Amino acid sequence: MSEEPPLAHGGSGWRRALQVARAAGLEALHRSRRADLALISAGLTFYAALTLVPLALWAFYGAGVLLGPDRVIAIADDLSRFLEGPLGIDELVEELARMGPGLGLSSLAASLLAALTYGEGLLRAISTYHDAAPRSGSAWRGRAMVVPYVLVYPGLAAVALLAVDGVDRLVGEGAGAWVLGTYLTFLVGWALLTLQLAFLYRVFAPGSPSSRALAWGAGATASFLAGMSLGWVPVLRLGVGVGRAFGGSEAVGRLVLIGIYLLAFQVVLLTGHHLVSALDARRSRTAGP
Repeated sequence: MSEEPPLAHGGSGWRRALQVARAAGLEALHRSRRADLALISAGLTFYAALTLVPLALWAFYGAGVLLGPDRVIAIADDLSRFLEGPLGIDELVEELARMGPGLGLSSLAASLLAALTYGEGLLRAISTYHDAAPRSGSAWRGRAMVVPYVLVYPGLAAVALLAVDGVDRLVGEGAGAWVLGTYLTFLVGWALLTLQLAFLYRVFAPGSPSSRALAWGAGATASFLAGMSLGWVPVLRLGVGVGRAFGGSEAVGRLVLIGIYLLAFQVVLLTGHHLVSALDARRSRTAGP
């Protein structure tokens, strides 16, 4: 890639920061196109699909311990009404919320082990992204790296459920209340995703990115993911004719939509990882020797 001209030394600090962010964003997009991001993300989507249900069960189990099973189920019922639609995602949320708090020890252990699988996929994806061959033992190394994240995930889920319940009680009814509720939900999702992404980007980074690069990169990526996730709600509520391409099966269409969402999520997540690397590199260059 050709070298870009150095940033001007004049101007305010905010202007320089925006220049760095813009240049880093373009560099991250260039690297993503060059690295065949779609193919790498498709591989990571496989690991995400294996992890999705076990992680949700573990999250609902832990949230049930922290908040009480009855309250978790009640909040999940309210959330499912928000997701109600012909695709049946609301029914899936309700089922997981009821199953999670009642997991036995053997089922809980199996869910935890399965939830760690995503760490293996993320390590392999990032290694491929940086043109590095995965080290021997990458499977168990990647799973071990994600253990702290999985252990605190129920706490994050409990905070998210409490936020959903609080927003639902605060905003009331009406179009204006819906807009306010959507905005508050976005803010909560953005904050929680920023924390999660900052941890993952730091742990799985080949080097040691600066705190500022992590904060900016994780925050920007989280804002996109939070907005994208909220954008899927109308799709879930209205339904689309995806099942028509599969013999009219809405169950298959539902799985396809979930797969598309997971793929889009991995694309943005990996692009965000490159954004952190690009921000860190450019801040190092502009800081000088």
